[in-house]
Amino acid sequence: MALGGQFDAVIKRLTDLTRADKVVWQETASTDTFLTVIGKSVVTVGQHRNLAGASKETPFGACFVRIHDTGQAEAEVSAPEGRAEDWTRIKTLLDLARQSATTQANKVVSDLLSTLEAIR
Repeated sequence: MALGGQFDAVIKRLTDLTRADKVVWQETASTDTFLTVIGKSVVTVGQHRNLAGASKETPFGACFVRIHDTGQAEAEVSAPEGRAEDWTRIKTLLDLARQSATTQANKVVSDLLSTLEAIR
C-alpha cells in the first residue's frame, strides 16, 4: 500500500477505534478538519479544498492525516483523489471523525438543554 507501513497501521487503527467510539474527534477552526488527542500526540484528519482546479471528476483536494507530537516534529501523509485506494481510506477516517465530532457536539447541546429544563 502506498501510504507506508506505519501510517497505514495508524490510519487503520484510528478508523477501527473511531468506529468503536473509542476515539473522540473535535472540530477545528479549519473547514473539514478534525482532531483528536491520543497520549502526547495530536492527530488531525482533513481534506484540502481544491477550488481552483475543481471538476466533477475531482471536486476536492487531497485528504490528509497529520500527527503532531508535543514539542516535536510533525508527520503527514496525504493522498490525492487520483490515488483512489489511499484517498478512500483517509476519506473514510475523515467521515468517521466528522460523525464523532457532530455526535459530541449534539451531546453537549442535549446535556445543556436537560440542565436548563431542570432549572425551575
